[in-house]
Amino acid sequence: AEPNFYGPDGMIVLDPGARSPTLDVFSTNFTGLKVKLYAVTPADYDAYAEFLRTRGTRRPKPVPGKKVFDQVVRPGGKADELTETHIDLEPALRNHLGHVIALVEPTPWTQRWEPPQLVTWVQSTRLAVDAAVDNTDLYAWVNRLADGAPVSGAALSIMPWGVQGKSGDDGTAKLALADVNKRGSGLLIARAGDDSAFVPDGYGW
Repeated sequence: AEPNFYGPDGMIVLDPGARSPTLDVFSTNFTGLKVKLYAVTPADYDAYAEFLRTRGTRRPKPVPGKKVFDQVVRPGGKADELTETHIDLEPALRNHLGHVIALVEPTPWTQRWEPPQLVTWVQSTRLAVDAAVDNTDLYAWVNRLADGAPVSGAALSIMPWGVQGKSGDDGTAKLALADVNKRGSGLLIARAGDDSAFVPDGYGW
């Protein structure tokens, strides 16, 4: 079988019911996966966007955050068989919670061109956050990712404007939109204790 490699790319949220926080990738006929993990926060999102924008250019921006893992992971599996590898994200998390940028590529790579590389922002959280907007307000909804129950008292902020609020007993909040332009990605961030989750404006609001 031809060597093969694929997995999730972009932004993903882990299943809170999973035994352990892992990024699951698939490969065939590769003996290793080069894995780099960076511990990040929602405040690193703009730098992450710049890193993505400048990949492959002469002046690429660095990956934001703190590098906490840089090793070759062995997939195991048999020759010519598709193998699933569970990459442990715990080195970049605290109590299974947090945000991780994962860079994964297969090795050894013998072709002249660059190897395929997955770049994934992983949210490991118990929170789900959603938003809708009209001309003047943002309507936020925070609930438990595991069962959909509303989360009251979650601290909400709309970045980069710094508009803040809290979710009510039903998990919702109405936040007035700022009428000034600011540089940076639009993010709705929800925080409850040491947990946080966010949704960028490009993902549906």
